[in-house]
Amino acid sequence: MPRSEVWERKPLGVLFERVNRRNRAGVTRVLTASGDRGLIDQEEFFNKSVAGADLSNYLHIKRGEFAYNRSAMKGYPVGAVKRLDRYPEGVVSSLYLCFGIRGTGPVHGDFAAHVFGSSILEEELRPIVKVGARAHGLLNVSADDFMSIRFPVPPLPEQKKIAAILSSVDESIQATRAVIDQTRRVKEGLLQDLLTRGIGHTRFKQTEIGEIPAAWEVVTVGSVTRDSAFGPRFSSDEYDPAGNYATMRTTDIDRDWAINYDTMPRASLPSDEFDKHVLQDQDLLVTRSGTCGVTVVYEHTKAALPVIPGAFLIRFRLDRRQVLPQFLLATFQGRGVQEALSLLTAGGVQKNLSGTNIRTVLVPRPPLTEQAMIVRHLSEIASIREQQVAALATLRDTKAGLLADLLTGRVRVTP
Repeated sequence: MPRSEVWERKPLGVLFERVNRRNRAGVTRVLTASGDRGLIDQEEFFNKSVAGADLSNYLHIKRGEFAYNRSAMKGYPVGAVKRLDRYPEGVVSSLYLCFGIRGTGPVHGDFAAHVFGSSILEEELRPIVKVGARAHGLLNVSADDFMSIRFPVPPLPEQKKIAAILSSVDESIQATRAVIDQTRRVKEGLLQDLLTRGIGHTRFKQTEIGEIPAAWEVVTVGSVTRDSAFGPRFSSDEYDPAGNYATMRTTDIDRDWAINYDTMPRASLPSDEFDKHVLQDQDLLVTRSGTCGVTVVYEHTKAALPVIPGAFLIRFRLDRRQVLPQFLLATFQGRGVQEALSLLTAGGVQKNLSGTNIRTVLVPRPPLTEQAMIVRHLSEIASIREQQVAALATLRDTKAGLLADLLTGRVRVTP
């Protein structure tokens, strides 16, 4: 049965009312809308406040009320609507559109939060968003236009049942995220311990990089590197689905410091000029601009084509008689090297690293046999985390399917 025949749809303005409450109460918690984390304190999300000193003209919203961030973000091309759940109250920029459910109207709050968190209303918003008419990234959506979009209104008992089903999946997702976060913290602690205490040592010494096992050496990155080079420059005009090379950009490195081989675009580049830049198995790559110091190891077997690194990557070819690439990668992920790289970055708004500077960075060098043991320990916990991330992806897929079925009326539920 078509959705329009089973569910009524009403304008938002009939079901919800605008919240134009200015911050006369002096609330200091400034919120931002995150695609993944909803309305969250800026201090928690950015580790700083990006709001101005005067918050009196910010909009004061309370738990259970909604805020529409009229800016495109990942996964939300026409902006995101989020409900305030974390805190009793907070303030948002007056650029947000805020609203709450009217009285004891026919809308259940949890059901509404799931609808706004899905893509169900995108088909209503797209014609309203005026492409190209933006100011500082703000989507040109008027309050009247926004409040005119139509919202699905199934019977209230069905709304509650749908919300309960989707909320149970959300709880599983949140629990899995918490486990992943805990595993990440365990890995960080293990990494720091292995890079400073090693495995089975009882004697230690003080060095330029702190206390390490007495049997270890301290060396520079340059001393264990055969050669290094910036990635070559090439234009995105050269991108070609039938190209002869895959090209690695900084955006092809994910938040877990791993290469996403599937997202690398192909490019048609002259072989006589670019063959010398093709990556070799186990090359170490370091980002040199923007988010500096993110490091990965290239694995030849995972690439379908020869890979050329982009200009914002520095390639290091290592002397594997001295250091295992995966061990050096671990040292780059450690606190000591990251602090050293931070000190070496130059520039104002856009930070930069040079290969010459990176070669001066000091790292510990255990014997190769112990390097292999350390890599194996870290790989085991990384494997556990990969399984957890895969479980999270499965839960997200499950939720996406439920959203498509339950929030459209395609599949009905019995209260």
